[in-house]
Amino acid sequence: MHVLFVHKNFPAQFGHIAGYLVEHEGFQCTFVSEREPGVSRGVRRIQYAIRGGATKQTHYCSRSFENFTWHSHAVYETMKAHPEVRPDLVVGHSGFGSTLFLADLYDCPIINYFEWFYRAHNSEMDFRPERPPKELNVLRAGFGGHTRKRYHTAGQASSGIHVL
Repeated sequence: MHVLFVHKNFPAQFGHIAGYLVEHEGFQCTFVSEREPGVSRGVRRIQYAIRGGATKQTHYCSRSFENFTWHSHAVYETMKAHPEVRPDLVVGHSGFGSTLFLADLYDCPIINYFEWFYRAHNSEMDFRPERPPKELNVLRAGFGGHTRKRYHTAGQASSGIHVL
């Protein structure tokens, strides 16, 4: 069994799981992130690099989505350059959108970890009435960059895990 883990950082939420699977279950695990390449506990680490991202000129509400797109594309291009990596399963973090295009590269299940959904009301944004959120933050959380990217990765994933 070969599992490809995808996260912006290493080890993040998945590094210890990948190490355990290699050491105790005999799995082959690859981890793609922005961190330096190498091997940790038998887990092969592959580095991706984004080539752009949101700027001050990017609308405030779409900055996260812009960055999400750059991460998605960088992971796709990096893994396409590694045809020797043929996972049976992809596990990724939805927050950076890194798995979005991998369904077009691999014919295997994709599980995304949905750590957080941003909501504009009755959430972490407005629980303190003495500190109401700024209007643009409400718009951004509602269906701006944050939530939209979760929906895109949710629709592309074979399965997902959301922490309540």
